[in-house]
Amino acid sequence: MKRFLVILVLAVIVFAGSWELLQPGMLKTHDYVHGARIAELGRGLQNGHFPVRWSQNFGYGYGMPLFEFYAPLPYYVGAFFWLLSIPLVTSVKLLFLICTIGTAWGAYLLGKALYGRLGGLVVATAITLAPYRAVNLFVRGALGEAWGMMAGILVLYGSVLILKRVRHGWWVLLLSLVGLFLSHNLMTLIFVPFALLFVALWLGFNWLGVRLDSERKKIALTFQQRVKADLREFLPKFSSAYTLAAGLAAFYLLPALMEKRFTMVDELILAGYFDYHLHFIYLRQLVTPYWGYGGSVWGPDDGISFFLGWGQLLGLMISSWLVGQQIWLQLQRKDYQRLQLVWKHALWWTGSILLVMSVWFATQKSLVVWESTAALRYVQFPWRFMAVSAVFLGLMIGYGFRLQKNFPVRVLLAGLLIFLMLTNFRYFKAESILQHPEELYYEDEIRIQSQMSGILPDFMPLDFKLIGQPPGQYFTCEPACGFNNDDNFSDQVLINRPHQKLMNLKMEEDGRVKFSVAYFPGWIAEVDGQRVPVIVSEDGLIEVSMPAGEHLVGISFSSTPIRKWADAISIVALMMLIGIYYRSGQRRIES
Repeated sequence: MKRFLVILVLAVIVFAGSWELLQPGMLKTHDYVHGARIAELGRGLQNGHFPVRWSQNFGYGYGMPLFEFYAPLPYYVGAFFWLLSIPLVTSVKLLFLICTIGTAWGAYLLGKALYGRLGGLVVATAITLAPYRAVNLFVRGALGEAWGMMAGILVLYGSVLILKRVRHGWWVLLLSLVGLFLSHNLMTLIFVPFALLFVALWLGFNWLGVRLDSERKKIALTFQQRVKADLREFLPKFSSAYTLAAGLAAFYLLPALMEKRFTMVDELILAGYFDYHLHFIYLRQLVTPYWGYGGSVWGPDDGISFFLGWGQLLGLMISSWLVGQQIWLQLQRKDYQRLQLVWKHALWWTGSILLVMSVWFATQKSLVVWESTAALRYVQFPWRFMAVSAVFLGLMIGYGFRLQKNFPVRVLLAGLLIFLMLTNFRYFKAESILQHPEELYYEDEIRIQSQMSGILPDFMPLDFKLIGQPPGQYFTCEPACGFNNDDNFSDQVLINRPHQKLMNLKMEEDGRVKFSVAYFPGWIAEVDGQRVPVIVSEDGLIEVSMPAGEHLVGISFSSTPIRKWADAISIVALMMLIGIYYRSGQRRIES
């Protein structure tokens, strides 16, 4: 019966956070490139390009290494649906729905591991129906960020399981980290330090409790022994999980980190509108119930909301009051040490510290850190730390119910808060519904080249010059291809895959063939199966020298040394994972 009620409440939470996805049409959001990304990644898979790195039609039809830099996991899942002949709009909606289901379930498991079933439901409601999630999904359409937030919650859950010595905790942490690394670069940059701080604070407060006990009982070595034992037990588990997860995701992480200097990303996302100086929030915005569908601007008058939610604010007040009441009662006892108040409510103080830190990073008070930390520039919008704030706010709300010993009162308070937070369903809707979503969500290659490419130019190769000029033909020859006037150049195209091009060409004299493909490290050229140098034209396209006569001329997107090493690391990590899984299975059988 309890399990049925939990599933029922979680279903209501998921419905409240995704009810508009059930409507015909598609949500109108700021980011509507998801459909084109899915189609491009799906086409890469169809043509045997794996891991998919090159998009053929973005970059105005000249291509660009989109999936080498833009975290691909949600789009692999979406491409899977699309390749099963599920309509493109439905595939995008399913990605939104999976995100909400995963967030609700992960938050419930995290809350349950800390506070029990009832606390888990409160935490799941607070996080899943946080207004900031509605901003991400239904205003901005920031699918990757929402998936990153979902994965970050599961990273915390895996960490808690390890700290509680649950056997499968290491596996949960490992797979959640891989999901985080492959879902969104910036959520990885934001969430991982907070997840590690959560673990450090958990252990630190536990060691404080041992220290207090050892001082009271005059046992001098207990504290040191506990610290050493914990480090010997937990350090290998966490370090191995993070290292192996990074290894599994290395095929994406290493090229994304090492080869971004060959793209325009720094020129486009570190200045102008995307300068982080323009996007700090003000504390009053956290408690102002404004809702809008505009953009982020300098000052407190943003067109989008950073409201925490009435239910969440009330939950924080109730939880704070219950903790304060406990502390007041404990202070009345003369034999109670003040440090015990910290240790006794370690989870509360942990949540408080991390909540305050995340809000601090979102405000201009943290400007000195932003200006001294180069990596933070890529976050662009300091208010992205609100994803972390929503998680730790939910954990703080759940903590208070652990202190209420009267079960009927606890159920009543939890039910009241869940009901209030369910009213946030009104935020989980788009500004409007597109009744003809094919106008923005399409798989047509020509439309992606001409209409969609300008929306996502960040990862264009650095030397590319033909912005906004889609190609008119597959290739050009200098001085001229030796065809009759009635020959169709496209008939000479033997292979035209995203990562491979092969032409049958003839020239009356030595010359060059210019492919309508943007050059990026990794492209190689062949004439009649023999490697020849790649020449980069003045406009950033690939040129190949060709002798007179008829020849097969081709180019293919190959691996650079960095990509080879990255792929090799991921393969080795995968083999290690399989070996670990096999050995753990053998141990379970033997035991």
